[in-house]
Amino acid sequence: MPFTLAIIGRPNVGKSTLFNRLVGQRLALVHDRPGVTRDRREARALIDDIPIRIIDTAGLGEVGTDDVVAKRMREQTEIALSESNAALFVLDARVGVTALERESLQVLRKFGIPLLPVANKCEGRQAPDGLHEINALGLGDVIAVSAEHGDGIIDLYRRLFSLLGEDQSDNGLLTDRQDGLDMADPFDTATPIRIAVVGRPNAGKSTLINRLLGYSRLLTGAQPGLTRDAVRLPHRFNNRDVLLIDTAGMRRRTRMTDPLERAAVGEAQRAIRLCQVAVLVLDGERQLDRQDLRIAQHIAKEGRAMIVVVNKIDCLNEGSEVLATIRERLDQSFPQMRGVTVLALSALHGQGVQELGPAVVQTYETWGVRIPTARLNDWLNDQMAHHDPPLAGDGRRVKPRYITQIKTHPPSFALFVNRPDMVPVGYQRFLINGLRRDFGLWGTPLRLRLKKGKNPYI
Repeated sequence: MPFTLAIIGRPNVGKSTLFNRLVGQRLALVHDRPGVTRDRREARALIDDIPIRIIDTAGLGEVGTDDVVAKRMREQTEIALSESNAALFVLDARVGVTALERESLQVLRKFGIPLLPVANKCEGRQAPDGLHEINALGLGDVIAVSAEHGDGIIDLYRRLFSLLGEDQSDNGLLTDRQDGLDMADPFDTATPIRIAVVGRPNAGKSTLINRLLGYSRLLTGAQPGLTRDAVRLPHRFNNRDVLLIDTAGMRRRTRMTDPLERAAVGEAQRAIRLCQVAVLVLDGERQLDRQDLRIAQHIAKEGRAMIVVVNKIDCLNEGSEVLATIRERLDQSFPQMRGVTVLALSALHGQGVQELGPAVVQTYETWGVRIPTARLNDWLNDQMAHHDPPLAGDGRRVKPRYITQIKTHPPSFALFVNRPDMVPVGYQRFLINGLRRDFGLWGTPLRLRLKKGKNPYI
């Protein structure tokens, strides 16, 4: 386990902004409203070529609060502290030290790890009045930074490097295998399979990930909208490394009036864009509605493989009938993903969850399949023999000449034809459905591009 650093502080002092600055990527959701971060999230950073693990937390909050969500957020923070070698105690230099921060400091000292006081919001190397109060805490030299603008980050790096020690520079922590917590190329086969768990609010996405992990890692509850950040968690399916990405519930955009909710949904859409397999979680009690179809449409538009999970199956009396209805409606309303895998499970009780891992691996392999050109052209000749290409508007026949696969992820094909602009949409669908049926390309979007070959007599 690499050196682990937790970022602690009261709400709205800039913890997530500092987290993004240290890891060099915009991974954590940042907003002016306090209390945006709820689940702890982690990523890797390099300090003078030494890898460290950084954990962004919600902070300790008030002691003795009756709010269930606040209690669980505090538990998440305490878990992060118990796993850390040191902590950055972030304070707002403009405000100074509050009573909540003095109370939190007493708790932090009980963990027995080094605390580095970080005075944030010191733009332009200014010395706000609050710096004097922070210095009086007795935690050593205060590191004045501006996480938003990058001021003072070099000083923070120097202090962190002094904690790491020279013996950390050759400890074997930099290996060829990464844990997938960074945003590497999503199509690199050496990285884990990226799985975005998406759906409407309160469909059970976080509960499902907790069930897969085997412990309560993410905040869950009856109230919708608990998840805001897109939290990435490493896991294994059938000896295959995967990266589970929990996302915020996606409501209809016309119903979203809160800017924070819009930002959270934007993070969910970004997770779909960067994932490889999207698991669309449906509420079994509400079955399939228009918003579910909109999310599925977005997944197909981004070219991602998809699995549909019907959650809360334990609450249904006729589960098999519900599944049959959902499959039929998906095929009718969503032909571009015909044959998508539909699983019924209960994330709360674990029923059927074991089927998800093999389905994800199979769908991922289908998404990356490559078909030899010779097989494709033999198939094209058979299709033309059984179904003549249509006539164009001027009575001349459209003549497909050659087909080849031009890329994977998703499978994409180029069809060379004498008059590409005159090929009817219906005939294109006929060919796509034939590719899906004859080569087993179920549950993944297909791309067919029409091209005109060069005239050899010109």
